[in-house]
Amino acid sequence: MAERDLEFRPLYAVPPGETLEELLAERQVTQTELANRMGRPLKTINEIIRGKAAITPDTAIQLERVLGVSASFWTDLERQYREDQARVREVEALRGKSGWLEKFPLKDLRRLGHLPETRDRPTQMHYLLRFFGVGSIEAWESAWLRPTAAFLRESAMLSVSKEATAAWLRAGSFEAGQVQCAPFTRDAFLDFLGTARGLTREDPEDFTRQLVDGCRSAGVAVVIMGPFVGTRAYGAAYWVNQNKAVIQLSNRYRTDDHLWFTFFHEAGHLLLHGRQATFVDGKDVARSAVGQAELEANAFAADHLIPSFEWTRFVRSNPSTVTGVTRFADEIGVSPGIVVGRLQHEKLWPYTRGNGLKKTFELESQK
Repeated sequence: MAERDLEFRPLYAVPPGETLEELLAERQVTQTELANRMGRPLKTINEIIRGKAAITPDTAIQLERVLGVSASFWTDLERQYREDQARVREVEALRGKSGWLEKFPLKDLRRLGHLPETRDRPTQMHYLLRFFGVGSIEAWESAWLRPTAAFLRESAMLSVSKEATAAWLRAGSFEAGQVQCAPFTRDAFLDFLGTARGLTREDPEDFTRQLVDGCRSAGVAVVIMGPFVGTRAYGAAYWVNQNKAVIQLSNRYRTDDHLWFTFFHEAGHLLLHGRQATFVDGKDVARSAVGQAELEANAFAADHLIPSFEWTRFVRSNPSTVTGVTRFADEIGVSPGIVVGRLQHEKLWPYTRGNGLKKTFELESQK
């Protein structure tokens, strides 16, 4: 954040009349004399000096003629005074609502440079509103709180902070804005998903750039945005516009089965569920409340990672060894960890079995 951005809050507003009064004293000109020379009532001059009346452009031109100080000087003083007045009022209003700040992951936002390093609460609130692109807390609730609550209802997520989730999505959208993408093409994206299956067998230093670049070429920005305090999101899928989609991954659980299922799940949302909805998916999804869209995205991810006919054949073989899992994964060209994860998810294996075949890693953002 640039240093000039920190210059938010004046502690007071200085009326331009104070400068005028100092200039008159320096030149030994009385208010009565100035009023006569300008052809204005003495009361008007007195109100300007006390900040009760504004210096209009016409008045500024008259001051220029009488005192030899440019009209722009006086109009600039007036503009700055009115702006400072508004900021002082805003500081006081924000100070009275500072409890709103506590709902947000401030440390995460400061770490990413979206908020300044300051303890002044009105200043933090000012930059938080700027981060969300809204003019007031009320506008934030209309633009972000209700839509984010709808996203979470769609995913049936429990025990999460709507404010933190909104911040996570907003931060991801900034990252996505820096990713240059070709216009979205459905066929190109589907083609790349076939390639992405093979990437599941590679290490992050090899697959991350290929994943980001492959999606970019099809019109999808992949954003890796670590989880914020108060969020439980694995991933999200949304559209920036009709030609650019976003898959946002948190890498919350750092194993390959979670990562790749989340990626293909979000890809399913983009391909199956139109361009108006935003989907946030993560922990604490109540099984009984999962909507049709989530079921469809789950099926899309499962079938693209392990085709259904291959899975049926494998399950019928009664898999019981890690060697059998590894052989099957080699045959179909996916990571063994993905096979283990599905066996565990379908309760064919306990969650304590086969975890040694899962890869664990920390993804880094690739712009």
